[in-house]
Amino acid sequence: MNLTKYELKKMLKTPVTAIAIVVILLLNLYILLLGSQNPGDCYKAQLPPLQTNIKQLQQNGAYFAGEINDAWYAKYFAEAEAVRNDPANFVSEAEKELVLQELRLRLNEEAIAEMGDVIYLKEELLTLNEYNKYEDMEFSAKYYERANRLGLFLAEDYRERFPGKKGETLAAKTEAMYGYLAEDYTAHYNYDWGYHKLRNMHATYPYTIGLLTLIALAPLFAAEYGAIYPGG
Repeated sequence: MNLTKYELKKMLKTPVTAIAIVVILLLNLYILLLGSQNPGDCYKAQLPPLQTNIKQLQQNGAYFAGEINDAWYAKYFAEAEAVRNDPANFVSEAEKELVLQELRLRLNEEAIAEMGDVIYLKEELLTLNEYNKYEDMEFSAKYYERANRLGLFLAEDYRERFPGKKGETLAAKTEAMYGYLAEDYTAHYNYDWGYHKLRNMHATYPYTIGLLTLIALAPLFAAEYGAIYPGG
């Protein structure tokens, strides 16, 4: 135990290690608080930063909580459709034209068409969470479909990258795993924003810890080598 403490002290007492620890802690804190929820895009800050309405997300999670199945989707889809089909929830014709002009500055016609009439909903429906709470629900309702599609995509990718037995073995394993998620697994909807943020941080956590380990060990071995072979 004393030897372990001695070695740790040698590693951590160097200025470069202390600087690395601070930098890595700040990096992980940045990713956790500001980073995008997409693990593949963790270093892109969310806007507006630190203004996520966590209480509202928790309320949405509680409202839609339950097993994701056809009955669950039908219930909340009907609610969303009621909002989308109520003429009183949309802006005037003149305002619709202004909305279109603004969107055309950023998007092409195909992208605008895919968004549907939702783009014309009154702003208060979005800011007061009367409609936008349904967007994540509708996305989550496609969980099984996305699991099946992703499994097929990954399996095909393995077959192309590794022709022969290796590729087929990896593809079969992938199809079995995602097939279970698509057909036998029971998914539930609930509040999960905190989990997404932690998962986002964990996407780079192994690399930051690995970098810190390399920085901490480098001067240790160099010092020992210099003690054994002075001047060498």
